[in-house]
Amino acid sequence: MINWLTILPGVKVWRLSTGFFSFYFFCKSIILIGLILNNKKFSLIGFLVSSDLVLHLREMANRKGKEIRLFFAELGGEELSDALRNTMAIIMPLLVFFYLGMPQLAIGIATGTLLIANADLPGNRSDKLQGAWLAILLFPTVAIVTVLCLSQIILLSVWIGLLTFSLMMTSVFGQRIGAIGLLSVILATFTIGLHPASALNYGFYIFLGVIWYHLVSLTQIMLLPYRSLTRALRKCTKQTAALMELRASGYDPTAPLSGFNERNIRLHLKVNASHELIRRLLLSDNLAMREESIKGKKMLAKSMALIDLYEQASAVHHDYPYLRATLAGSNALELIGDSIICLAKQLDKGVTENKELLDDKIAKLVRLSQGSDEKSELIGKLLANLRQTRLLVEKVNGQKHTVGDPSILRFQEFISEEGFNWELLLKELNIDSPIFRFALRLAILLAFSIVILFVFPGDRYGYWLPLTLIVVSRPSYGPTKKRNIERIVGTLIGLVVGWGVLVMTDSNTFQLLFAAAFLYSFFVFFNSRYWLSAMGITAAVVLSLAVYHGHPLNILSDRLLFTLMGCTMGVFATFLFPIWQSGRLKDLFVKVLIANRDYLYQVSIADEENGMHQVRLARKRAYQTLSVLSEAMLLSATEPKWKRVELGAARQIQLLCFQCNGLIAAMSSGKDNRSAPYDQHLLDGMDQCIAQCIKSDLPNWKAVGYATTASEQPMEISGVITKLYTCFSK
Repeated sequence: MINWLTILPGVKVWRLSTGFFSFYFFCKSIILIGLILNNKKFSLIGFLVSSDLVLHLREMANRKGKEIRLFFAELGGEELSDALRNTMAIIMPLLVFFYLGMPQLAIGIATGTLLIANADLPGNRSDKLQGAWLAILLFPTVAIVTVLCLSQIILLSVWIGLLTFSLMMTSVFGQRIGAIGLLSVILATFTIGLHPASALNYGFYIFLGVIWYHLVSLTQIMLLPYRSLTRALRKCTKQTAALMELRASGYDPTAPLSGFNERNIRLHLKVNASHELIRRLLLSDNLAMREESIKGKKMLAKSMALIDLYEQASAVHHDYPYLRATLAGSNALELIGDSIICLAKQLDKGVTENKELLDDKIAKLVRLSQGSDEKSELIGKLLANLRQTRLLVEKVNGQKHTVGDPSILRFQEFISEEGFNWELLLKELNIDSPIFRFALRLAILLAFSIVILFVFPGDRYGYWLPLTLIVVSRPSYGPTKKRNIERIVGTLIGLVVGWGVLVMTDSNTFQLLFAAAFLYSFFVFFNSRYWLSAMGITAAVVLSLAVYHGHPLNILSDRLLFTLMGCTMGVFATFLFPIWQSGRLKDLFVKVLIANRDYLYQVSIADEENGMHQVRLARKRAYQTLSVLSEAMLLSATEPKWKRVELGAARQIQLLCFQCNGLIAAMSSGKDNRSAPYDQHLLDGMDQCIAQCIKSDLPNWKAVGYATTASEQPMEISGVITKLYTCFSK
């Protein structure tokens, strides 16, 4: 069943708001009736319920508002300008060569440009040059061979199957190479629909399209070499500010803690993905990482400060129920929360504002920390974290940059391995590999869809079936289902919108102008709101083909038919060589525990001169394993009910792993004497947890409870380790 509310947030907010307001006015009616009957108890009940609803509705509106603001903040200038660049790069050859009377050349160049534009991921100059050479060699070859196979159904089916399997396996070489491989398969399906007469001419047109687009893209990166990196840093800065604001809400006694951990984990996933992108863009850029590159060193310093700031924001001194209970009766909670929000705003806007106000709040916290009781000691720890956070915010904003690092080459260790590593490819060539299973599944699915096409021999739009299968298929069941729903909703809206434009105006000029606008929206929302992107490309296709081919009703019906067929086949195909995330959870938990143990060890033995490099490496590995685990947990919750496992205990263990990581981060940021001997019993405890996790099975794990109300016990890393061991014990 289609869950429309998850696809149309506007409908969701409208229905929830309508329900809240209806019930609100019902409660007001209860108050009125109570007053008429002179029944005070009756009126009081209505008043309390309606007041609580207003507060709940206000909280929901604030939360949704923050999510919308964060979305539009992330949808920055680069996405909009890139979408405009891609749209113009497609439209210009169409206009020129149609005007010159060469429609086949125009369509071929536009097809090559459209497809390679979707594979042009954020990157530095070396990334884009590597992608350009690969696409220039691969795209024309795929186009020519596909045309040569069009006359034989069996040969074409085998070719599409082999091509899909081999190119989908290239995802082991990295995102960019995998994207070029995927778009090459899509090019093959476009070729089936275009059915060109000459293989060599068509291949040459595609070649020209790829060359044309990369001339535009490479010219842009030569003029603005740090454009993608600057954008990634800005996006990560806003995400970190959002994480700090979420943390500040934990110090508000009136803010509920329900849902806090889920929002926290989702933000952690976004921030970690941004960190990985920043490391790849910066550390693999030979120009930026040259010893004489002052700008590169400044950006490196800013990146390090931003990642260190994330560690400060992730640091956990105690859980929020304990903090609220211990600091109750003083204004320390309000001072800390307001200070964090002030710093988050400074980080987000990139300027120092309300400096005097922040100084005043910190001065008040200093006075509250001057004591020997438990409350003063706790405020002192939080104050130290706050000061370090402020220093890092100033570094990120460029007020206290330190330029240069004598060991700049050591940072190459932070880059995740990408490129043509044939040993890695051979390692993935087994039936247990998720990449291998997905490549094999998609290859079989597309080969079968090619055979189905010949059931509709006179239908020129049958290629939409394999095209739909490619764009909606994902390795796991949950993402595939979500992508299918988004595709169907976007297609239905796009068909309605496209038909509306056709009815509204008979002018081909206006119809093509609308098509260009919808093509622009396709690029704008492709990576953020796919249903909007699907709506845009559907409307653009309907309008363009109606102008070029005519018969708009046939276009509308075929688009709907083949979209529904492709989505249905895509969902059922996930059970062919399925990839169940629940079966990976135990191994992922073991990796998280090992990474946290190594992080704890490196923090314990680190000294100022030599140890921080290893601490940062260990921290990166710990954050990455937590991100992979969190993503697998989210995917496990979307699997079919008959395959889904009970995740109650696993969620608690996941939370404990995050707490353990946060406590280690607090140790790292607050350790004054780094040469002090470490506590061996903590490392021994982690070793016992790892051994117990390996011996136990996920269905036998048990939850030990997590307090969401006031707690009288402080959070210590030894206590978290004990809880972890208890969860794994039968």
